[in-house]
Amino acid sequence: YRRPPAASPHEQRIAQIVGHLNYADKALVTHQLVELSRAMPHLVPSEEHYVSDAGEDNNLLKLEGTVPTVHQGHTYHTPLKMYIPLRFPHEAPIVFVPPTAGMHISPRHSIVTRSGRVRVEWRSSHVLHAFVQDLCVKFGAEPPLHSGPRQPQVSDLVSDATDTLTALARRVYKEMHDQYLFELDRGLQLKSRAAALDRGLASLTNAKKALSTHLEQLERIPVGTGDDVELELDADTVVERQVFDLVAKVLAVEDTIYELDRGVENDVLNLSDFVKSVRRLARDQFEARALVQKIFHLQRQ
Repeated sequence: YRRPPAASPHEQRIAQIVGHLNYADKALVTHQLVELSRAMPHLVPSEEHYVSDAGEDNNLLKLEGTVPTVHQGHTYHTPLKMYIPLRFPHEAPIVFVPPTAGMHISPRHSIVTRSGRVRVEWRSSHVLHAFVQDLCVKFGAEPPLHSGPRQPQVSDLVSDATDTLTALARRVYKEMHDQYLFELDRGLQLKSRAAALDRGLASLTNAKKALSTHLEQLERIPVGTGDDVELELDADTVVERQVFDLVAKVLAVEDTIYELDRGVENDVLNLSDFVKSVRRLARDQFEARALVQKIFHLQRQ
C-alpha cells in the first residue's frame, strides 16, 4: 500500500479558495486547477477582485506566475496571469500576458492584444492544463513579448482605443440594462401593491358599513333604567347577579370601543385591526344586551 502524496501548499490554497467562492462546480474546478498546478508549479494561486468587460465584478481565483515556452531551442519563462470565472468550464478562463520590466507586447500578435489579453477559442470540454500547454506551444512559435523600446504605431493606438471603447460600451450597456430591469420590476411591484390596496380599501369600506348597521341595531336594544341597576346591586339571586354581570359587560365593551377609536386616531392601531376588534366586541355586546332583555321579559311575566 502506497500513501497518496501529500497536497502541496499551492494545492491546499486552491482547495481553500474554491471552497469559499461561489463556483458552480467546485469539485471540477478544484480537480482541474490541481492538475494544472502540478504541471505548471510556478503559477501561484490567490484570490482577487475582478471586473469583467461586461461590468460584472466578482472575487475569482487567480493564477499568476510564469510558464515555460521554447523558442528556437531556448526555454523562456513567459509571464502569465489567469482568472477562473465562476461558471467555469462553461465560461473560458480569462488569460493575460503581463509584460515584465523592459518587455512589451509584440505588435500585431495573432492571439495577444495590445492590452495583453489572450484571445483563443475555448470549449467547455477542454481540460485546463492541456489548454495552458497549448498556449505555451503557441507562445514558443510566436513569442508574445519582445525586449527593447516600444515603437508605437497607428495600428497600436487604434487597437488600444477599440479595446477601451468596447469595454466602456459593455459597461454602459450593462448598467442601462440593469437599470431597465430594476425599473420594470419596481413598476410591476407598485402595480401589484396598488391593486392590493384597492381590494383592501373596498373590503374595509364594506366592513365599516356592516359595522355601522350592527351598532345601530345595538343602540335600539334597551339595557334597562337606572332603578333596575340599583336593584341588581342589592340582589342576591343567581338571575339577578347574572343581570348585574351582563350590564357591567355592556358598559365595559362601550369603554373598550371608545379606547380603540382613540387608538386609531393616534395611529397606535391600524384600521384593519380596529374593525376586527370592534366587530368581535359588538357581537359580545349584542349578545349581552339580548340576554338582559330576555331576562327582563321573563321577570315581567
